[in-house]
Amino acid sequence: DTHSGAITGLTSNPKNHTQEVLLKHYSETLDWMGPVDILIHVADVIDGEDLKSRDIDEEMPEQVEDAANLLKMVRAKEYMLLAGTPYHTASGATMWDKTVASMLKESGKKATYYTKLKLELNDWFYLQARHKIGSSSIPHGRFTAPTKAKVWDALNSALQSSRAGTPCKLPHLMVFGHVHYWTYAEDAFGAAMTMPCWQAPGSKYGDMMCDGHIDLGAVKLFIGDEGEWSWEKKLFVPKVTSRVVKRSKLIGKKSRK
Repeated sequence: DTHSGAITGLTSNPKNHTQEVLLKHYSETLDWMGPVDILIHVADVIDGEDLKSRDIDEEMPEQVEDAANLLKMVRAKEYMLLAGTPYHTASGATMWDKTVASMLKESGKKATYYTKLKLELNDWFYLQARHKIGSSSIPHGRFTAPTKAKVWDALNSALQSSRAGTPCKLPHLMVFGHVHYWTYAEDAFGAAMTMPCWQAPGSKYGDMMCDGHIDLGAVKLFIGDEGEWSWEKKLFVPKVTSRVVKRSKLIGKKSRK
């Protein structure tokens, strides 16, 4: 989730210190990633109109162009962009994240827009990805929603396979965005991961409404030809500014007789 256009989002043209730090970390991460075969962006590529707090410094056309420029910085052979939260990425019937994918294609990049991704890689590895997943206000509860989605997928796959009389194929990995923190859970039914983000804390709405910890960064996935796969993560801990309320000095003094 890059949220280009937000005052705390990732931008190729920083306008404040937070954006400068984010772009620095983003550039470091791209060097760490190196050339990649497929870049999967788990959505909220722009911040949108932000009607809740208007914590934005770019309007929609500038946000879309900025998001496309950031993706072009990645040395990827192919780009896969997922549909994001309509609050951020849509205006009426216009899907702005889809427009970003179109801009990449117009610039000569291989780019595709998906509402939900189901992908087979190297003829054996099954990957599923979508943007929306539930969050939790308790630390240990953050694994519940992605694990629940993984189990439901296993149950539905088994049911469909039973009805069709075909082998059941479970995804090796399910990937989600939206929650702005990294988690990983794996068991006999496969693995599930939520992605770190590229939006720093500090927006008015986030400060008023949200609790918890976020992660900045990216994940690099390696898929072999003969059944082996692994991943590496690069995370940055966001700096949280202390907001201490200072008591004002008494202006007047009580008189004594």
